[in-house]
Amino acid sequence: MTQASHDQLHRFIFDDSDIRGEIVTLAQSLSDAFAHQDYPAPIKQLLGEFLTATSLLSRTLKFDGSLTLQARGDGDLPLIMAEINHQKKVRCVAQVNTTEGLANRSLTSLLGKGVLSIIIDPDKGERYQGIVALEGENLSQCLETYFLQSEQLPTKIWLSSTSDNENAGVNVNKDIGGNIQTIASGLLLQKLPQQLASVEENEETWETQGHLASTVSNEELLTLDHKTLLTRLFHERGVRVFDAEPIAFSCSCSKERTNQTLIQLGQPTLQEIIEEEGEVLVDCHFCGFQYLYNDSDIKELFTPETQH
Repeated sequence: MTQASHDQLHRFIFDDSDIRGEIVTLAQSLSDAFAHQDYPAPIKQLLGEFLTATSLLSRTLKFDGSLTLQARGDGDLPLIMAEINHQKKVRCVAQVNTTEGLANRSLTSLLGKGVLSIIIDPDKGERYQGIVALEGENLSQCLETYFLQSEQLPTKIWLSSTSDNENAGVNVNKDIGGNIQTIASGLLLQKLPQQLASVEENEETWETQGHLASTVSNEELLTLDHKTLLTRLFHERGVRVFDAEPIAFSCSCSKERTNQTLIQLGQPTLQEIIEEEGEVLVDCHFCGFQYLYNDSDIKELFTPETQH
């Protein structure tokens, strides 16, 4: 893929219809998200899909806040999640019980019995959470089920992600150091409530464009720039592509948030850790940053001045 579409989200529409779309490609943002996380390749690949899907869903954010896509289960992968905020900053995390036997397994096989959640958390206002059972062999199918059941919006999603593109047989760019780039891409089509066209016209457009989009290959998603791919897929009907929105990795952890977390644990618990370990060490699972507290730091957290 040319660098033109890396770490960008494009929204597109078909004129005079109630069908909308999104296309996104993550490259450097994906590498940055994995920089401090030593995940097995299959988990990186799945996290790439989650970050891509979260980016495609980010148009849901009409206000300052964040959107989280999360799956929990009782299998070898009990937790996987990706988050994006209104500034298009992304991060992700996963919990893995084993590093063996993860390759070539479906999402539901890795997670076991579980649920998929979409959480919208505004900076001001009430938090919203939609939950559905994990149904489908991959994340695309699970999300399509979610939108049909929870939002009553027919949706089609195509995701492609690889942490080892040579093994995937995909010819992609290399970074400055000559390393193969980790890349993830996704395409979304969604049928909106009838407004601009008749029900019959919308249905025809939905069926036609959905069929055309279903011909996209993993290699096309991972290697073609967005405008070239959309033109190739939808040239018969025509597609209007809006300006790109840049996406980047960023972690929202901070000393202040870590302080509040420790205060909630309580001074007696923290003092026990100090006596046993000599310090309290807090790791951010998203970015790998470490917050270190000694005895005087813990005591300072519980002074009247700090707590007020």
